[in-house]
Amino acid sequence: MIMFLDLVLAGLILIVVAAAGYGLKQRRDDLIERFAARRQLSWLMLGASMAATTTSADTPLLVAGAVYADGLPGNWFWWASAPGVLATLFFFARLWRRAGVVTEVEIIALRYDKNATTRRYRMVKAVFEGLIVNALILGSNVFAFGLVLAAMVDRLGASALSGLAGAIVVACLLAAGGYALLVGFRGLVKSGSVEFGISIVVCFVLAGIAVAGLPHGFASLATLSAARSHDPVFALWPAQDWLAPVILLVCSWWHSAPGKGMLVQRIAASRDESSAMLTILAFTCLHYLVRPWAWYLIGGAGLIYLPHLSNPEAVFPKMAALLLPSGIFGLLAMAIALSFMASVNSRLNFGASLIVNDVAMVLRPSASPQALKRVEAGVILLLCLAAFAVGTSWASSGIRALYQFLTMMLAGTGFVAIARWYWSRTTIWSEIGSLVSAIVVAAISLSWADTGRPLDYALTLGFNFGVGAIVTLLAAFLGPAADRDVAAAFYRRVRPAGPGWSAFAEGASGQLGRLFLQWLFANGALFSGIFAGSRVLGGNIPQAAAFAALAIACLAALAFSWRSASSAAPTDALEQPGNGQRRGTDFKAVGRGVDDDLRKRGGDAAECPS
Repeated sequence: MIMFLDLVLAGLILIVVAAAGYGLKQRRDDLIERFAARRQLSWLMLGASMAATTTSADTPLLVAGAVYADGLPGNWFWWASAPGVLATLFFFARLWRRAGVVTEVEIIALRYDKNATTRRYRMVKAVFEGLIVNALILGSNVFAFGLVLAAMVDRLGASALSGLAGAIVVACLLAAGGYALLVGFRGLVKSGSVEFGISIVVCFVLAGIAVAGLPHGFASLATLSAARSHDPVFALWPAQDWLAPVILLVCSWWHSAPGKGMLVQRIAASRDESSAMLTILAFTCLHYLVRPWAWYLIGGAGLIYLPHLSNPEAVFPKMAALLLPSGIFGLLAMAIALSFMASVNSRLNFGASLIVNDVAMVLRPSASPQALKRVEAGVILLLCLAAFAVGTSWASSGIRALYQFLTMMLAGTGFVAIARWYWSRTTIWSEIGSLVSAIVVAAISLSWADTGRPLDYALTLGFNFGVGAIVTLLAAFLGPAADRDVAAAFYRRVRPAGPGWSAFAEGASGQLGRLFLQWLFANGALFSGIFAGSRVLGGNIPQAAAFAALAIACLAALAFSWRSASSAAPTDALEQPGNGQRRGTDFKAVGRGVDDDLRKRGGDAAECPS
């Protein structure tokens, strides 16, 4: 009876989520529909689906495990990415939307001359990010899902069936691949939004049950010490390696500031520039301020319920198996399975978009929709196989080790990713040199740095970013000069601000000062909100109230700055013509360029408002 109730409720949730996506299956078989939903989706749905994508089976394990091992300060390795996401919101979201691209890698074709070197680098980068990096991240999802399944199989008394968990993982991977191919990006976004809401609710139910079972409720957690660091479990700052969060806040977010991967895909799918910014805002709030609190509580309570775990990342599934009653356990099992599949679905669609748009379309611009669909199916199958291979061979290192390795590798490309938007002298050789140096430095760092220590990890990120910056500058000043006509065309299309484009427009640098001020206010509000919540969990209500007041003050200052900028819009520096150009001419040219690109891909410009 217990297992029957679990299966029934889990099955109902599966039907609801699958139907949500299938009801919006692809209506036309073209590239814009399959990978950008014809740029018609709402910002709230896009933001929620991005939060669902980052809430895979591995994320609750990673966050709860970090709290169990190092307390709340153990989460600085991902909290420190928040300034980068907010930088995407204020400095880059509008630029991505103006560019009219489908994928992140496509910007290379717009920014640099479309010569043989640029085309080859575009394809190499698409393969690197769409297949190699993507397979590693998918592998971490598979590994985490295997841990969850192992705990659930034990609860059901089927531990003797050693291959059951692996068989379920394979079945879910294949189902995710088929579903992604069937419904396309539009269906994945809708089903992911529904799945996110369900998984968050069920996780809070587990957290509530865990806290209710403690001898003194929240008060029982306030005096706990983390298993590895021995810091108070809900402290704000680590007592040891106290410098690590500072270095992370300074260095670790630059590589993600311009937007990466699936986040850019959702910006590109937004209806217009305002929707693009609201998409990032929704994702930021859900990602940092809504979803993780249940995981913090589960990780902290695990120190009482399961005090001697050898693998901290197992605390979440073991707590679920220990505490949840029949029915609720089935809901959580299906919520985790759907989180896994939502992340896998999105990553499969994202990887296929890079290979189809930036490899197949570059090699064969006249390829038929049927041929591109076959390429998409082949990429999805290849990624499923690679994810299973990586996920079953990474058990000795764990999820956090993989996350840190990928972050180290990408940190070296941070400077050039920013420079391509705000400095006209950036060249394709800056891009190539930065990617090569990033991979080399990350590989060397693994041999001499103990990245398990927060300080070593933070220093490695900063070092790789610095090397990438030096390589970018050397290539720009010593290598072949940037093509002025290509840079001018990019400026007319995207209209970036700042002194880096002073050769093409005058008076645009004032925009950056205002954006920087708004970015600072947003960071103050976000981190004050996180600190206020942590002080509530730690039982210090006066400090929680002080941080909450600071968050409100920052939000008020941000709103005032935004309103002042909106009232001054007619005289915005970005609208000032430069070098004798007539006002308005460039904007019409930009619109024609975007429409032409959409028609080449099979899209209808009338269906893609910008």
